[in-house]
Amino acid sequence: MNRKLPLKILVLVGLMVLALACNKAPGNENNPASNQAPASQSQEEKPDDKAQEKIKAEGSLFFPNKAYVQNGDSNAKYIQAKASIDYDSNKKDLVDAVLALLQEGPGKDGDLKDATNFVPKGSILKTDVKDSIATIDVSKSALAGGGDLDEELFIGQIVKSLTSFSEIDGVRFLVDGQEAESLLGHYDISNGRVFQSVD
Repeated sequence: MNRKLPLKILVLVGLMVLALACNKAPGNENNPASNQAPASQSQEEKPDDKAQEKIKAEGSLFFPNKAYVQNGDSNAKYIQAKASIDYDSNKKDLVDAVLALLQEGPGKDGDLKDATNFVPKGSILKTDVKDSIATIDVSKSALAGGGDLDEELFIGQIVKSLTSFSEIDGVRFLVDGQEAESLLGHYDISNGRVFQSVD
């Protein structure tokens, strides 16, 4: 009986090894192809590479001239600064980048030292672009208390800056997510009016 015991143990060990071998996926360790990513994963990575590619847009930022604001000098209403913006293929990203730069203001040095700003931070709620027309949703409360000059220069800065980029053909405005007759009661923005240029 003692001689049969080692034989039984050997058989049991052999069965356990066989069971473990059956549970492993065949060829995972020695098959070099198993270490490569599946074809579907490599195909998924290609769109990500394209999404990271940037498009360079060339245009200008426009800021009102302090002399115009203070004295009404119409020969120099805006001061223009060339701008080069890298954006993803979505034109909304370009619009958002331009508006962010306008809200930052002109700074105190360089070519824009004599400029001021009429696009306050927090005045833009959201944006959209369809068929190269940018829709800008404006916060009425952020512009509250402004007069006709404020409205003129707010619209002018945005329209002139955005349409200076060839990707944007026009701008329309909403107020707090709704169509409105005007931003501050002076300039007609009703019926989805699209501004393609301003004086």
